Amino acid sequence: AKFMAKGRKVLFSENIKSGKLILTYPIETEAKLVSKLLNGNLQGAKKIVDEIFVDRINPEAMDKKDIKEFTGLLYNTLNRVVVQLKEFESSLQCENLDIESITKTGDLDKIRVIFNELIIEICKQKKSSEQDENEAIREKIKSYIDNNYHLDFSLDNLADYLGLSFKYTSILFKKVMGDNFKNYINMYRIEKAKEILKEQKDIKIKDLAEKLGYNSSNTFIRIFKKYEGISPTQFNPEEILEK
Repeated sequence: AKFMAKGRKVLFSENIKSGKLILTYPIETEAKLVSKLLNGNLQGAKKIVDEIFVDRINPEAMDKKDIKEFTGLLYNTLNRVVVQLKEFESSLQCENLDIESITKTGDLDKIRVIFNELIIEICKQKKSSEQDENEAIREKIKSYIDNNYHLDFSLDNLADYLGLSFKYTSILFKKVMGDNFKNYINMYRIEKAKEILKEQKDIKIKDLAEKLGYNSSNTFIRIFKKYEGISPTQFNPEEILEK
């Protein structure tokens, strides 16, 4: 019924036959609010709530029945959020969200307070869940790099391992690792190179490059010099220890 109304009005089943239409917030507004909540964007969600309560309703023109239907719409919006959270993020404690509390008062000021409290809790849980998920992804990426840094692997290989698209993996990598893929891998390998040079002072540069997953010694030397300011052959662990 909301989609049939094309964003202008919302039809309630009991009013369809009578032809009475209650002016409330349109489907576009609900969709924006749901999107903000599912992304944990509390500030964005609050702005939309302010629009609903300030721009979309007129308390003086609403009777008890209108308020009841308005709270029913708010409840449906929250229920839509909860259903989608349960579907995609089972770790969230959605059962602790008492969204029915929004329907237990006829006071618009209290309704607004309750609604804000509920969206705050939703965003809080979403943020906590996202942090846990990012930590799990971070550990998975670190494990993959630890086990494969000696191979000539690419972001495509990592994406396949994670079961994600190349583009999303690139964005996710920078988000959870704090740097882009290429720079992070180069720095990781350079640190490994310095560890190996400390243990094996006489190792050949060609062999060292192979150990680190570089397909040529020239590439390794160029990258080492870029990050350390000197070539691998000039690297002196004893000087570093003295400093």
